[in-house]
Amino acid sequence: MPPFDMVRSGIAFLNDPIRLMGEQFGRYGLIAPMARAPSYSPLSGFRITFLYGPEYNRQLITQHDVFHKLPLAETLFPPWHNGRREPLGRFMGGLFHVNGDEHRRHRRLLMPAFHKQHIAAYHDDMVRLTLEMLDEWQVGQPVDVQEEMRQLTMRIALKTLFGEEALSDQTAVGHALQDAMVLVLRPFTIVLPVDVPGVPFHRFLTRINQVDSAIRTMIAERRRSGAHGVDMLSMLIRAQDEDGTGLTDNDVIGHAEVIFGAGHETSAAALTWTLLLLAQHPAVLADLMDELASVLRGSPPTLADLERLTFLDHVIKESMRVIPPVPMNARTAAQPTEIGDVTIEPGEQVIASIYHTHHMPDLFANPEDFTPMRWETLKPDPFAYNPFSAGPRMCIGAAYATMELKVVLACLLQRFRLGILPGTRADRKVTITAAVRDGLRMVPTTEHIPPVVPVTGDVREMVNLPA
Repeated sequence: MPPFDMVRSGIAFLNDPIRLMGEQFGRYGLIAPMARAPSYSPLSGFRITFLYGPEYNRQLITQHDVFHKLPLAETLFPPWHNGRREPLGRFMGGLFHVNGDEHRRHRRLLMPAFHKQHIAAYHDDMVRLTLEMLDEWQVGQPVDVQEEMRQLTMRIALKTLFGEEALSDQTAVGHALQDAMVLVLRPFTIVLPVDVPGVPFHRFLTRINQVDSAIRTMIAERRRSGAHGVDMLSMLIRAQDEDGTGLTDNDVIGHAEVIFGAGHETSAAALTWTLLLLAQHPAVLADLMDELASVLRGSPPTLADLERLTFLDHVIKESMRVIPPVPMNARTAAQPTEIGDVTIEPGEQVIASIYHTHHMPDLFANPEDFTPMRWETLKPDPFAYNPFSAGPRMCIGAAYATMELKVVLACLLQRFRLGILPGTRADRKVTITAAVRDGLRMVPTTEHIPPVVPVTGDVREMVNLPA
């Protein structure tokens, strides 16, 4: 592939990875190249390979010592940048910055914070914060649902990760980290990683330094007070191996960044797409409303109620199948290997498309149809359906996120339904998560089932919607 074509493919990938991967799969099959820099080019050795399908997913995400995860900054920026501002090297690292035995150790230390008992303790906060958001909404007054979901899941993440005091000082951590996550994936940040005032990379570095400083201050305060709290940060500080070895402050910061980032952006995306899909499928919404009414009778869901809301569970699973909030899964080869008939060299990036796997017709009948009822009998292989990944690096917060989605939807839909505004366009914007480009304005209503207003945009490429 000539250098110009490789650059053009890279730009196309940043603009819409789902479309580019689909085009490449159409040309090459289940394993496809994005870029192969020729030996004579300055980028010789740079390679990215796409794949999809259960078997290739399994090979990629279960070969723990062959394919590594790297911190986001290490993946995007050359190592020589890391010395300029030290927090860059571990930004969004967490479990991504360790591999092999070290990853197993870190995951073992983090597991208590995600034990079922501790996750259950966050239920009441999720309900309270959701109801506080809904108290601000008014019937007939449009809201940007995507932004509302981001703010809500950010508040939930702040409370469960850092404790109540973080809610009164959101700009110190939440907004700074949110800004950093937006900036790091902008094309100009990636192609111009220069620490000069006025450029996106400089603003990105400033934000992650603010995040690093704020979390480090919290850690110091927790250590002085004994870290007795039930928030996740305190549990990370208390975590110890059998020999008494715990996590360093830098480890805790990296894990906190990943837990926060993954814990609210992905949930916000899943909630936004689910609300859009329900607004376009009145029969599904009607069935869900009937279940909520019969089980909850107007009250917020208890933990026991969540287990009884089976159709709500089906709706969430189907939404994340049709439009997975994290549509791809990236790894870096640590040693030479092969997948299928393709040789993968050390340092090569391999990206599994969760989205395209979820849309394989031999796995899911009529894959572009939004059909929650399919989950009454469907029990897919974990490498065929994996919105939370699978294998040794399956998302450690999957149970937390699932509870959050159920709580928010159950509370919201009992108070309001959401109607589509005429002329609404819903295009995807895919970075780490799949969001709605330019947001999604919807109208709260108390109508049992609002009339369907068709939407335009490339969402219609992903799911069959009313004309």
